[in-house]
Amino acid sequence: NESVKEAIEMALIKLLMKKDINKITITELTDTAGVGRSSFYRNFESLEDAAVSYVNRIYREYFRNNPVKSDAFKKGKFLFFLRERYKFIKEHKDVFTVLHKRFIFSLFIFVNKAFR
Repeated sequence: NESVKEAIEMALIKLLMKKDINKITITELTDTAGVGRSSFYRNFESLEDAAVSYVNRIYREYFRNNPVKSDAFKKGKFLFFLRERYKFIKEHKDVFTVLHKRFIFSLFIFVNKAFR
């Protein structure tokens, strides 16, 4: 199931590099991902939900590989905390750029949900 979710998320990012989210259909997304439409609806409520899921996944992977960094804020190292988040966004700048370009107002929500 995780591999299906990941395939859908990656297909969405690929499609967002070419067109706005409101121009992407579920059928087009699932065809690109190589999965059935029911797989999409079993895992996500909307295209935006899939984008949030992708950002959350790359965030978790980044901080799983850098565990000391993920608790810097709790240790009172606010500047270190911000610097690490900046490095994360910089490492994934292509994704954040396409998210920003395709739905600018929602980007804040995605990043905010991911960093909770």
